[in-house]
Amino acid sequence: MKRSSWKKTTAVLTAGLLLAGAPLAATALVPTAAHAGNPIYSTLQGHYSEGAVKRLASYGVLTSNEWQAFNPDEPVTRADFDRWVQSALHAKPTHLTGGNNIPRWEAAEILEKIRSNATGDNGAANADMFVDHEQIPPEARAAVGRLYKQGIVVGEGYGLFCPNWKLTRGEAAVMLNALLPASQGLQIGADDNVVLRKDNVDLNNDGKAQETLAVVANKNESKPGYLGLFDRNGRLQTRFNLDPEVTRDPVQLLVNDVTGDGKNDLILESDLHGNGGMGAHDLRVFVQGANGTFSSAKVQQPDWAAKFNSITLDTNTLTWNIKSTADNRSWTVQLVGPQWNGFDPSFLQKPYQMNVDNPYSVSVVNGKLTTRHWAWVGHHIMGVFDLVPSYKYVNGAFVVDSYQTEQVPGTKLTQK
Repeated sequence: MKRSSWKKTTAVLTAGLLLAGAPLAATALVPTAAHAGNPIYSTLQGHYSEGAVKRLASYGVLTSNEWQAFNPDEPVTRADFDRWVQSALHAKPTHLTGGNNIPRWEAAEILEKIRSNATGDNGAANADMFVDHEQIPPEARAAVGRLYKQGIVVGEGYGLFCPNWKLTRGEAAVMLNALLPASQGLQIGADDNVVLRKDNVDLNNDGKAQETLAVVANKNESKPGYLGLFDRNGRLQTRFNLDPEVTRDPVQLLVNDVTGDGKNDLILESDLHGNGGMGAHDLRVFVQGANGTFSSAKVQQPDWAAKFNSITLDTNTLTWNIKSTADNRSWTVQLVGPQWNGFDPSFLQKPYQMNVDNPYSVSVVNGKLTTRHWAWVGHHIMGVFDLVPSYKYVNGAFVVDSYQTEQVPGTKLTQK
């Protein structure tokens, strides 16, 4: 799990929205004339479940009344959940009983039973990846564990699953979306597999959000895949070839204007370690130029070690003194907490040097591309702060425009 909840993970199923998960080989759904291309109303704008709800609406899983006033943070009723499950996954009625709302653990158990029956994948699993796994009823722990392995549930952050929280309408939509066949409606090759997609996006600036952006991997994991731009009929319009490690575990696709020219650009973040944690993530940005064409743009990787070039350690108080002479900023970072009791800093190699990992998270903040990095000195476990640079687009590349430092667990950060 991530050390920080910088990216909002209030949904137990957020990864289902970001990852394609393990879709079922269900009977194909097709967009209906009554729903395809219709707008989603304000209760969903900017919500993490917006893309999932749009996709379910386009296939007629949601009624017009539902998607016009979806209220994604409200608990889903058992009747609605049962109806959505039947419509989206062609499943038999679940015969839900026991109250009007449904807890997260029960929703996971129901959907995992449908998934495993369809795929035959019902191997041994547990929910020990969550610190509150003992709060999950024993009969549901294997289901939660299998859905976690498939990237369909990720938890609340800080290792929590919160099994007894009531499932919200947004969470239910995200989960069902993750279980739909990922290649639904896209014309791809027999050896291709859609691992992440973003539907109902405006890629040609016509004001109609009808295109699809998809990360497509080769079923042979040693072969390259691609990022594909598909029109409203599922036809591939543009492709960018990608290395296998980039298509293996994509985290998210963002469609935002990050160059400031009013045109949507494309951002792909992939987890190179495939563990869902703070390991190295790959970042690709494709900027939109004239006539709706896209091209890859480089993202600057500064020499942070040279920037934070004055580092000392007060061994009595376990306090780092860090200074950047380039911009005359300085910080103190004290190591706090019982984990540092008896710590002997003498093993740390001198001279001390700042190390900044590849980004572990990517976002767009106030129209600017923003990344988040684990910064450490001496040893990887000795994080001093999260380094959060934002970028501006200059001469065909993204260069660091400004940066912030934020406190991480086990430290007390002070900027002088």
